Amino acid sequence: SNLAHVRPWGVSTDVTSFKMGFSSGSAMRAGVSEATLCLTFTPANSATILRLQGLTTIGWDFTAATLCYRGSCWSRDETEATILQVQGLSIESGLQSSFDISGVRLAKIGGTATFELETFKENQKKYWVLVDIGSSSLQCPGELVVSTAELRTEQSVVNDPTDVLWSQLFPRVGVDEGVLVFDFHTTLPAAVGDWLSVQVLSGVLSLSTRTYAV
Repeated sequence: SNLAHVRPWGVSTDVTSFKMGFSSGSAMRAGVSEATLCLTFTPANSATILRLQGLTTIGWDFTAATLCYRGSCWSRDETEATILQVQGLSIESGLQSSFDISGVRLAKIGGTATFELETFKENQKKYWVLVDIGSSSLQCPGELVVSTAELRTEQSVVNDPTDVLWSQLFPRVGVDEGVLVFDFHTTLPAAVGDWLSVQVLSGVLSLSTRTYAV
């Protein structure tokens, strides 16, 4: 079955407690692939087909997504990239249902994302009948992109930027004189009270905020 088999009439009800979130350990940067979302709702009616669509922001991609529910996993039907459509489920009315959706590419910009959920059942003629519908939102982090980064001396950056000699020298090993300079842009604007966190993963540098400027 596909959307061509859906009857355009019928009575549907709203699902309750519909929430979208990120599963524990999921990648959360805008535009990243292999993210895992958590979908939770309580259906008013039993259903065998689930259809989830990312409406905003632009760029949701479920092409490589897998839906897992109660220990079993399903691949999506071939349809638009912004739609996760899965058949063969056993969704029971009145019972809270929780799904993990892995292999998702997140929207490209970040911000408040909105989703529409629809569930269907098949009648005796194999037509899809829409039984439940709902909408929910998710706050998707943006992306910080570093365009240039360099390690310079405090003398050349802070104390005397006009010093030509120091501007050509690298910081000495074991001496607290290095300054990390980098240019970046973000896909979402920063608001009052936001902060920037810089973490060294390799252990090569020891950072402090004795001098900083943005």
